[in-house]
Amino acid sequence: MPKVYKETPKYKLILGDCLETLKEMEDNSVDVIFTSPPYNIDLKGRKDTNIAHYDTYDDNMSWEDYCEWQVKLLDECYRVVKDGGCLFYNHKDKFKDEEYHNPIEILFKSKWKIKQNIIWDRGSAISYNAGMFGDIYENVYWCYKGESPKTKTHHNVLGTIWRINKENKTSHPAPFPLELPLRALYSIFDDQEGKVVMDIFNGSGTTGVAALLLNDYYIGIDVSEEYLKISENRLNNYTSEANQGQEELSKHFVKNAYVRKIDGMIQTSNLWDD
Repeated sequence: MPKVYKETPKYKLILGDCLETLKEMEDNSVDVIFTSPPYNIDLKGRKDTNIAHYDTYDDNMSWEDYCEWQVKLLDECYRVVKDGGCLFYNHKDKFKDEEYHNPIEILFKSKWKIKQNIIWDRGSAISYNAGMFGDIYENVYWCYKGESPKTKTHHNVLGTIWRINKENKTSHPAPFPLELPLRALYSIFDDQEGKVVMDIFNGSGTTGVAALLLNDYYIGIDVSEEYLKISENRLNNYTSEANQGQEELSKHFVKNAYVRKIDGMIQTSNLWDD
């Protein structure tokens, strides 16, 4: 059974299976979920990568079983997210046993509506297979419940290709960088605070750090007590990552903007921060 591992006024960490934990949560109680599930690529058995395998999870299921599990999770996420709320689902294409699959297949079977597919350009591949090009990108699907959300101009100018280097500073085998959830959350919430942010695959707590830097409340779920211990330490010291976070937030602002009239046409010109 799931149990509260740690709870403070700023966050709650839950030790337990994410599906069972979600089933115990109230309807319409979360504003946004940013999560990245295990990719089911059998890290433990891979010969083309030196990445460590997961602490308590064996990511080696049939595609059919994996899809069924993910759809159940996504539909429970849909239930607990508020109307007008969002899901950011970070995943990657998969080629295994001579078959290609795209995670959008999973989302199409769920209750979520897809607004956009954001491409996360990691700059380098996690692993290299001699018979294939290095996969240097992942998908971040922006999904919503109810009315379609909108971002303000100073966020959406960042485009749908996010060039953010992969994370290498944690012992978790498959981390994503702080800038990834921070960009997503800030683009949705802008300067609003006090939202409820959740990651059902908490990992090293990166989504939580992003939420706390934006003065939001965080809920993280994980089956690994080891990863929750790492997360607790990061969340208790989240201000130590503020400089990295501020560098990301500075990319969302217009340095100078003016409107001019050319040949009867109104044209807006912008000078952006580098």
